Parts: sequence; C-alpha cells; structure tokens
Amino acid sequence: MTHHPPHPLTVAVPSVPYGPAGVPVEQADADYYRAAARNIRYAAKHGRYFAGSNLTETVAKLCEAAAEALEA
Repeated sequence: MTHHPPHPLTVAVPSVPYGPAGVPVEQADADYYRAAARNIRYAAKHGRYFAGSNLTETVAKLCEAAAEALEA
C-alpha cells in the first residue's frame, strides 16, 4: 500500500446541531467527530465497512483531523 502525505487545506467543518447544553460548540463538535471515528473503526473491526477498508479508515482519520482542528 502506498502512503501519501496529508493534504493541508481549509474547509468549513459542519457543526452537529443540538449539542449538549453548557458545552462550547467547538468542543461538542470535536467530541462528536472523535466518537464518529471510534464508531467507524468499531464497525470496520467487525467487517462492516461503508466502502473499502482503506477509504473507511481514511474517513475515520478525517473525523479525527476535524476534531483536532476544532480544538486548536
């Protein structure tokens, strides 16, 4: 498998509506994106990919990158 370096770019990260009360929006979104990455990997671990395994893992990484950017 060929690994490529990440592509740095600026994108608008969608916000999850109706986050928990009292939590700053950016932190709530970061938490949701991290949870999505965990859920994607959990499903993949059990053979439930929504695309090929490489794309599934890439989307999980994208969710983690969005969470990190929101917390920066």
